[in-house]
Amino acid sequence: MRCDWSRADYVWTTVLDEERKRRQGETDLLVVLEGAGGKRLALHIENKQPGRSFEEGQARQYRLRADKLAGTPKYGNYTSARTVLVAPEQLRN
Repeated sequence: MRCDWSRADYVWTTVLDEERKRRQGETDLLVVLEGAGGKRLALHIENKQPGRSFEEGQARQYRLRADKLAGTPKYGNYTSARTVLVAPEQLRN
């Protein structure tokens, strides 16, 4: 696989949560990798800063955003996605 596309500025979208409430959020870093046959995999990465904490439902909202943006040329036109939440050690509890 090779990195075909990336973006770290304002990857913002609105999704509906399980209760059909509108939730806005931003992906800190979006990387699109292209493999054999042209398949494109997106990594939606949340980089939680020290002193900040994860919000309730944040992991699920990342998944919903990744699914919503699939196939969008503005965001790398990917066909599948994974979400990654990165945080300082003190947030692992």
